[in-house]
Amino acid sequence: MALQFERNVNLEEIDSDAVLGIKYLSHQTLLQKAIFWGCVVIAVVFFLMTQLFAILPFILSFFVSMLFAGIGFLFGANQNENLTIAQYVKLLFFKPVRYVDFKSTEDIYMMQDEAIKIKEEEDARKKREQSASPESQRKLLIIFATICTLAVVIFIAGMSVKAYKNSHFEHHTIGLYIPYEMDSYLKGET
Repeated sequence: MALQFERNVNLEEIDSDAVLGIKYLSHQTLLQKAIFWGCVVIAVVFFLMTQLFAILPFILSFFVSMLFAGIGFLFGANQNENLTIAQYVKLLFFKPVRYVDFKSTEDIYMMQDEAIKIKEEEDARKKREQSASPESQRKLLIIFATICTLAVVIFIAGMSVKAYKNSHFEHHTIGLYIPYEMDSYLKGET
């Protein structure tokens, strides 16, 4: 009885750019591909030539060919989209530190003012939406009609009072009583 393994491969997880599905061979530039495959070919050819034609110990030819393959891997493979393996190893061992000195571009008070403005704009938008509803339009129409009716009534009452005063004009005079002695004094007679 043969064992059967079930492979569950999610096609979305396969990186189509990676050669042979190896993630280190994804996102390579043309120069990186040339370095990687050139070093691999040099390593294989060197190993075969030293074993077939030269009398070199196996261990020595193996380590020299692995040196070529390692150089190809360091400079031709990628850790991620932005770093080659050599750059990653440099960061790993040397841990470069970049100091950044900056001042905050946003002040807490500016942020609070902006939050208040946003809240006011939201309240104004809600009021506009409420005033656009049919119920609020009906209320506004009733208020407008009431104000217009009161204005017309006040205008008619004012015109009626003015017309009444013009038609019933009464002028009351009160005579001034000046005694005779005083009258001659005022006229300059003594």
